[in-house]
Amino acid sequence: MEYLYVLLIMLVAGLVQGSCGFGAGLVGMSLMPFFFDYKTALPIMFIGGAVISIRLLAATFRHVNWKLFLVPVSFSFLGRVAGLMAFNTYANSTLSIILGCLIILVAVFQLLFSQKISIRPRFANGALAGVLSGIFGGLASASGPPLVVYYMNARLEKTEYIATLQATFVAGSLFSISLLAASGAYTVHSLSYGAVAAVGVAAGSTIGLRLFRAMNREMLQKIINLVLLAMGVSIIVKAAS
Repeated sequence: MEYLYVLLIMLVAGLVQGSCGFGAGLVGMSLMPFFFDYKTALPIMFIGGAVISIRLLAATFRHVNWKLFLVPVSFSFLGRVAGLMAFNTYANSTLSIILGCLIILVAVFQLLFSQKISIRPRFANGALAGVLSGIFGGLASASGPPLVVYYMNARLEKTEYIATLQATFVAGSLFSISLLAASGAYTVHSLSYGAVAAVGVAAGSTIGLRLFRAMNREMLQKIINLVLLAMGVSIIVKAAS
């Protein structure tokens, strides 16, 4: 039954990222703690996140803006080390409460402020976006929001934006997987869950890419963020009870 939960959660996560360009980690980690402890869920999510980003990057690789990519991805590695140190330090209940708060903050930000912030694609801004995305990614597989703000303000063409974003996700996910593997966080059991997660996100992203072309993205993102808001509150209540 647990394998079915992983498959369905990753299917939904893949659908969201395929249609919006990001969000698989937020959606996946908002659902996984209801069925798995945090330290089982995050390694699975890293595998799923890497697979879906590779899947989307493969279709857009030629459009990556490597010059813009370099600064955020370099500094994201520093943030991911910090995030994973926190992951290894805190208990499952504490991590779940942190995750719930993070999900709520991201959902509120995206609902109310994401269109109001304007930054220039300078070195300092790229470094800050990279560090924040790394911390969020290393702690909760939720590296998207800081990168989305940074890359969207760079005024990239749509395909160039998706390609550069996915390239950053791929590098970060593989780095986090390497760190977790080196610390012994992956077991045969978690790798088998990861294989199921890979199938789910691959299928979901295929559906999501079709929705990307057909649906109103702004409306879809509002619905997703409202759901995330509710899930964040639920995770905190569950962890605190």
